[in-house]
Amino acid sequence: MKQVLGNGKNISNQLGGGEKIRQWFQAAGNCLEALQIGFVTFKRRNNGQLRIDLLDWNNKSLGSYFANLETLKDNSLATFKMRVVLEEGKIYQLVISATGNGNSVAVKWGHSPTTMCKLACGMGVYPQSGVWGCLIYGQATEQEAKEQEQKVTNRLNSRLTKRNTSETIVGMISVVVPYYNTQKYLLDCLKYLNAQTYNFFEVIVVNDCSTEPIPPISEIKSCCHSPLCILSHEHNRGASAARNTGFSSAIGEYLFFLDSDVFLQNYALEALLNALLENPNAAFAYGNFQWGKNLIAGGRFNINKLKEKNYISTMSMIRRKNFPGFDESLKRHQDWDLWLTIAERGGEGIWVDEMLFETPMRANSISAGVDIDRNESMRVVRTKHGI
Repeated sequence: MKQVLGNGKNISNQLGGGEKIRQWFQAAGNCLEALQIGFVTFKRRNNGQLRIDLLDWNNKSLGSYFANLETLKDNSLATFKMRVVLEEGKIYQLVISATGNGNSVAVKWGHSPTTMCKLACGMGVYPQSGVWGCLIYGQATEQEAKEQEQKVTNRLNSRLTKRNTSETIVGMISVVVPYYNTQKYLLDCLKYLNAQTYNFFEVIVVNDCSTEPIPPISEIKSCCHSPLCILSHEHNRGASAARNTGFSSAIGEYLFFLDSDVFLQNYALEALLNALLENPNAAFAYGNFQWGKNLIAGGRFNINKLKEKNYISTMSMIRRKNFPGFDESLKRHQDWDLWLTIAERGGEGIWVDEMLFETPMRANSISAGVDIDRNESMRVVRTKHGI
């Protein structure tokens, strides 16, 4: 089943039988009266239906709406009348699907000042224009729409500034980037992160007392257009401590620990988040990656296999509620210990069979230079978990 996330300005994709388009949006009003969507239909081989589902963030249905494909006109707008009460500021999902083999439907929606639903799923990428999939309801002028967008943006920025970690922002991903001697990689790492198709995330960079100076803040901000927080250790404490420090300031519902020499595919965060949304019982999601010239494939989650050796990268997405923290006493294999700890508490992972990132082979990493060899560190982890 194909799932496509919109880019914040508009969304366009072809739908066949069994396929879906999914778009998240943040409600900027409390009553959705109607939604206008533009359709281009072709290859009508069978009668079928187009279905629109409105869901809350937890996949609870708020309403379903249908249209027969044969009634849709080429290059036309279809109006779906709704009367759904939404909570202002909360995040919802719009899912469009088609039934009937042989049908192919191109679907688009975007900004149109004259539609009953003033804005449909976005007018820009957060935070440059201050909107992330924002809906404005009812008839409104362009100025009224911009004022409403600004109100939503100001509320979100206020929460980011106060950084109250007890008030998690639903749908946000907190990306924690530990920095140690990666001056030549960090800015490129952030550029790849900034290009993500899912753009509702904050970035927390933690300088673990690197012997190489961190790039100037102005250069970091030029590469990172998401909310940014930079923290520093007074002395070198290691990778686990740097990640835990980042977590202590994180306010996202999801966590992603990104090494500062890693280059993400632009769909990485979206693919991992989709996996967690489709598997609500999974504690974390992980994928494949390229290490130097080697492609490392994770494989389906198997606790017995995990007890034998680690096959899950640190660069995985974790539900905040399932994160136990990294064991700062461990100098190596902290990620293996993390997954074993989550598994012992009943958590399981979900594998995304896609290549999500690449990282160079290098000696001077954040975990390099530790005074414990690989075999000894593995023995320590096995002893801790009784394996």
